Amino acid sequence: MIIIVKNELQQLLQLKTWKDLLASLLAYKVSHDRQRGGPFATSRMRRYTEQADKFEKDPNEEPPSVDDEVKEEAEIAMKRPATGQHRDPRILWRRLEHSTSGWLAWAMVILCTVLAIGVIVAGVAVFAVYIFFKPKMPCLVVSDAHLVLLQYDQGGTVQNLQMSITVRAENNNSKADAAFSSIDLALGFHGADIVLLRAEPFVVARNSSLPLQYNVLAVGPTLGLDGMRAMDESLKAGMVPFDLFGKARTRWKVGVFVKLRYWTRISCRLRFFFPGNGTVVPTDRDRCRSR
Repeated sequence: MIIIVKNELQQLLQLKTWKDLLASLLAYKVSHDRQRGGPFATSRMRRYTEQADKFEKDPNEEPPSVDDEVKEEAEIAMKRPATGQHRDPRILWRRLEHSTSGWLAWAMVILCTVLAIGVIVAGVAVFAVYIFFKPKMPCLVVSDAHLVLLQYDQGGTVQNLQMSITVRAENNNSKADAAFSSIDLALGFHGADIVLLRAEPFVVARNSSLPLQYNVLAVGPTLGLDGMRAMDESLKAGMVPFDLFGKARTRWKVGVFVKLRYWTRISCRLRFFFPGNGTVVPTDRDRCRSR
């Protein structure tokens, strides 16, 4: 028995795939199960042993006839597969695949069904939240601007710039307050930064706005040669353009669990009637809002 088991182990070690290994193990198990009872006793050997034991106990009892044994063997053969099929690894593997494929198929069907239901429920929930809350992104809007004074020397250095700009923080959400933070804006001319406009974090109540009033007073920025030429041309045309750009971080809630955080950015050009009354062009003001 030890030698046979050793040979079987050597044959298993020569297999190169898990599929062949599993099939061979199943074949060996079936073969060994059919040989239990003695070292290598088969079912037929056990029946003959039982007949011998009965004959020793009662010699007068006749053993079954040959015809009866042949009939019994035929009935047993009809109830079980052939021995060769049990010992063929390929047949055993196909049976294993057939028995497990049904469970795997049902498992995949159940998993896909659960995922589909989850996606549908999530979609309905998102749609319901959107319909109920109708979330809108908070933004920054220029509501007014006025150029009061502009003076610079022949070297292109700004000696005195006075301007007032009103930036309105809007929150059009009807069911959530909005927080603004990291507000960092800049006012420039022809690529040169003139002044920085900042604000401390604040909260805008639902469906309302909060104005940020900036009174700009700048002294010292240098426009450069190109900037000075552009400024001269703008003053001669009676319209001076300034660029307003920057960003702010917004945060608000949609429902109970969803928290939204976005950067809102602004980049627009404001043209002022100067020399003149210093007012901003209305169309520039109306278009100057963050996205």
